[in-house]
Amino acid sequence: MNTLAPKNCPICQGNSQTRRILKKFANKSYGHCYCRKCGITFDSNVNDFVDAGVSAEVIHAIKDESSYRELFVETSKISDEQGNIYPDFEWADNESVKIGVAHYLIHSIEKYHEGVLDSIVDVGCGDGFSSLLIARRFPNSQVTAIDPSPLIERLRSVDQGTRVKPIRGTLQTTELDDGSADVVCIMGNLMLHLDPFDSIRHAFRILRPGGTLVIDFKNVRSLSRILARWFLMIGFDRWVGRSKLERNFVNMRYGFNREYVVNYLETFPCELLAFFDKPPRLLGFSNQSKWQAGFGGGVWRFLNTIDKFRGQRAWLQAVVRKTND
Repeated sequence: MNTLAPKNCPICQGNSQTRRILKKFANKSYGHCYCRKCGITFDSNVNDFVDAGVSAEVIHAIKDESSYRELFVETSKISDEQGNIYPDFEWADNESVKIGVAHYLIHSIEKYHEGVLDSIVDVGCGDGFSSLLIARRFPNSQVTAIDPSPLIERLRSVDQGTRVKPIRGTLQTTELDDGSADVVCIMGNLMLHLDPFDSIRHAFRILRPGGTLVIDFKNVRSLSRILARWFLMIGFDRWVGRSKLERNFVNMRYGFNREYVVNYLETFPCELLAFFDKPPRLLGFSNQSKWQAGFGGGVWRFLNTIDKFRGQRAWLQAVVRKTND
């Protein structure tokens, strides 16, 4: 299966042939591909979703998990009734994970955003745990929490003591006004968006001049993901465990690298303030989980140590300031 790269790719413009990583992903009818020219990875059906689009009505009409995952790749159930995120990871302390995820975002806002913070938009926030932490740190700001999962509705019943407005949908379906936000955050989910390039365009649309965009995403050039890609391509997954490779290293509609995202951001009126790599979330925040145990966990920590010196750890974060149009 050779397929064209995404037609809206700002680097190769969809004219570069790709290499198949796997023919069938998670028992679905689509596979995952690698663009030889720009270095990103993507599901082979991405253009179908870009062409079709999705409305707020479609999102609200989703009744089952299978339909949700068809659109958004990951589960709609990222947390349990107690608010523990990804409880199947069996964190030693779930609260430290939530604080750790939000820490990088809050630190970037404090360090790089200039001026008053009236409005913060938190995109793809799951059940809104990050939105609540942001609101508590910036109590005078209106925080808009956006996510297509029904979990976002939990915020309506939380005694927040903060200014948080939950919206079930995507950045494209919320119809926020142009120039209405001081900060837009897309943390940990850009690679899952139906059209991440359109998401960034909408982020710049709703940002005021001088506003700050903070995004983080999985890095396809970390050693663990490079090895996973090759294991899947040459068939080693039968010994390593295909489901583990898919979930942790390939489970993303798009996989980006530093150069690709920088080149795309440079097509907008903005100033790049910071771009840095971060460790895998399962190895961060002074936490422990079942994924760190045994020989496999030791190999993962070793690869992360090498990636730290390479500047290619598992996650990348960009902070940009919108300049005058």
